[in-house]
Amino acid sequence: MKKFSATITIFLFWIVFLGETPLSWGDDELTNEQKLACESILCLSSGDRPDECDPALNYFFSIKKKKLSDTRDARKSFLKKCPDSNADGMSSLINVLVDYNCSSCTVEQLNKNLVKVVISTGRNFSSISNHSSGYTVMAVDPELPAYCLKYYAAMNSNQYTAYSQYSQSQPVYIGSNIGRKVQDDDGNEYYVIYAKSRNEQAQITEAISQNRWEWAN
Repeated sequence: MKKFSATITIFLFWIVFLGETPLSWGDDELTNEQKLACESILCLSSGDRPDECDPALNYFFSIKKKKLSDTRDARKSFLKKCPDSNADGMSSLINVLVDYNCSSCTVEQLNKNLVKVVISTGRNFSSISNHSSGYTVMAVDPELPAYCLKYYAAMNSNQYTAYSQYSQSQPVYIGSNIGRKVQDDDGNEYYVIYAKSRNEQAQITEAISQNRWEWAN
């Protein structure tokens, strides 16, 4: 099997000894697809995914069918190609990985999920639709999507994932308050912050540009 990074090696040690799951595959025993399946299980089971995970995860998420149920079945069949998929407890882990895993819930993807923020210096702040004097910027969305909350709950509740090694059970939002959420006349949601001056407007803009999601450990 190809060499893992230190992170993957540590996680492999963790899942073998803490989970008491004997993994038997070696350098010359597996086909390429079997290796990808085993690597996918390891990488999907951890919130910390180094570059070495990319080939396996790209392969896993590329498995798509017209129906969601068929996609799940195909991904489950792929993961079961890992020789240790029948080991004690691995079946339930694979079910969790297939049923709940979402590539949109990683820190990298959450930081690409942007929302509109209007930093208003207008006098009539109480008027939701009147921000003509506001300055519009895009900021990282501070709300974790509902499907991500469901995903992390499933991962945290499974004894064979590596999530319990972190002090936080899901990514943490780091940054400044981006104001209150409002709707325009068409029902589109965005955030509004009131600035007392142009100088304060610039300071707020700089502050929210640093907002991000992080995996706390």
